[in-house]
Parts: sequence; C-alpha cells; structure tokens
Amino acid sequence: MDEDIHYHHVVTSAPRRPSQHLTYDPQTGDLQPPPLQMEDSNVVEEGPEVLPKYWCSVYCEGVFTKKMEIENTTKRAEDRRWHSVYAVLQGTALNIYEIKKDWGLGRGKGGPTISPDNPPWVRRGKLERSYSLQYADVGIALDYQKRRHVIRVRAEADQFLLSCVELSTFLKWLESLFAAIDVAAPLDERDFPETRAFPRRRCCRSSFLGLPEDEVDEEVGEEADELNDGDAFDIDQGKLLLKRAEDSRHDHRLSITSYPNEAIDDLSGKWAPAHYWGPQHDMRYAKLCYSVLLFRSPRKSNYIVSKGKKWFVDWMTGRMVRVLPPEYGEIDLYDAWHIVHAGNQRL
Repeated sequence: MDEDIHYHHVVTSAPRRPSQHLTYDPQTGDLQPPPLQMEDSNVVEEGPEVLPKYWCSVYCEGVFTKKMEIENTTKRAEDRRWHSVYAVLQGTALNIYEIKKDWGLGRGKGGPTISPDNPPWVRRGKLERSYSLQYADVGIALDYQKRRHVIRVRAEADQFLLSCVELSTFLKWLESLFAAIDVAAPLDERDFPETRAFPRRRCCRSSFLGLPEDEVDEEVGEEADELNDGDAFDIDQGKLLLKRAEDSRHDHRLSITSYPNEAIDDLSGKWAPAHYWGPQHDMRYAKLCYSVLLFRSPRKSNYIVSKGKKWFVDWMTGRMVRVLPPEYGEIDLYDAWHIVHAGNQRL
C-alpha cells in the first residue's frame, strides 16, 4: 500500500524546476542575482484556451430499404419484409431511423440532379435502433439475387440487409462501413484491413480457366515444386527464349507513320489507348476487391458489444456469456457469468 502511495506521489507530482547556477561578476568577483524570468504574454493558461471543433471523418446518411434476417444471434426474424429506413453512419455507430416525409418539399419539380437514395423531401423520424460497429461484419450480399446493390450487415446480435438504388451510394457506404469497423476495434485487437486494391491472382486464374480454386492451388504448388528443382529450369535456356521473344516483337512492330492510329501518342510515340470506365466496371471492381458476406458465412469474432456490455457468443447454440462482471453498484438483471439462451435452437 505504501509503495502505491509513493508511486502515485512520484507520478502525479509536478516536475521540478531546473536549477540555476550562480553567476559572478568577472571584474569584481561579486555574486550577481539570478536573472528574472520574463513572462510570455502569448502563453495561454490551461483552461480558458479555445479547443478545436470536433468533426467526424466517417459520416454518411441516406435512404435505404432494410430487411431483417436474424435477431438475437440465432432467431430468424419474424418480419422479413422490406421497408424504407433512414440510415445514418456517424463514426462507429450505425443509427436506423424511421422515414418522415415533408410533403411541402415533395410538391416541387424533380429532376435528374435529385438522388433517389437521398431525396430532399425525406427526413429522419423516430430512432428505430442504434448499432455499435465493434466486432461487426459487413460485405456484399452476392447470394441475394432479387436486388442489385445489397449490403449485408452483422451488428451486435442482428443480421440484416440494406439495399440502395445507385451504384455510387453502394460503393460509398461500403468504404465508409469498412473504415468505421476498422476504427471501432480496440487498439490491442486491430488487424490489417481485408479490403484489397487488386484482385487475387488465383481468383483471376480460376475464373479464366474455369476451374475451382482448390485445383488451381494444387497446380500452383506443382509449378512451384518444379521451379524449385534445379534440373527443371535452365537459366541459359530462359535467357535465350526471352531474347527470341524480344526479337520477334521488334520484327512485327508497325511504324507509327504507316497508318493513322488514334491510340498512339504523337509526341512520345507510345501506345496509349483510351479506356472507358463505366458503372459496370465499378461493380466488377467492388466484387473482386471488396469482401463478400454470405448468409451462412461464419462470424469473424465470437464477441459482441450490446447495450454497452461485452458478450461472448456461441453462434452454434446462441448462448451469450458476459465477458466481464458488472461494476460495483451496477444493477444487472443477470449474474456476472449468467448464460442467456436466445432464439430457436434448431437454426
């Protein structure tokens, strides 16, 4: 106990002022008084200074159609109909509101500039549910074919779908949700983001050859074993093949003056064709690089945060166990290690 008091006194005590050496007059040798410290008028004392305004870098809002799939870890949702909601993503919190229409703004003329995912005559209504994105899963719902742009969200103990109209809204919300999930994780449990900027090699090769990924992995392993063998690959032979290929490429090269070609730059003489990039390419890029979350995909973590409390969940049976005991003075309906059975055990 005394060591704790001493440690607290040492850590919390104010730092000692630096010592000042004595100065003497070089002519007479008399002791001179220490110089007076001038107070800086520009220094602001602690407390009255103006703090910078807080702003959230992850913020999105818009109109979605929502469909519940699973409630309370394993219970299938009773109402699985699509209904319109107003979703707001602010930092690590996903808030779902009811829709409130402003008929006065709806009488105005619409046009192509009005986004169907965020019309001006729709306002947020009553708060329906607020989800914490800590230990949450988000991905593209490729197994749901009835609608085009569908995002599957697993937050806390629920699983639901969010569907939008425009592709730009779909991509923007995917990136924002991934960023919010990465920030919501504790510092000790954070991992590298799974979003990749380039598609995997084996995925492209499997789609090109029309083979499953397991067979492609076996072929890649066999090729690696062959390359590791010293007798299977000759360096001189490889150099000779590369030289022949380069020579044949120069022989078949066409002159830029033989015919007019718009794909060739007039200044540098290099081939620079114009690539068209449309919405189909954005969707293809999202499917290749963003994570996919299917209905029966396993959960990444066995922990959830519900109503400010951390729980350990067995997703096979639906049992929930409190990770930490309640604090002193906290009124809890459950004991410190009480097991909660949720929903239908057959799902």
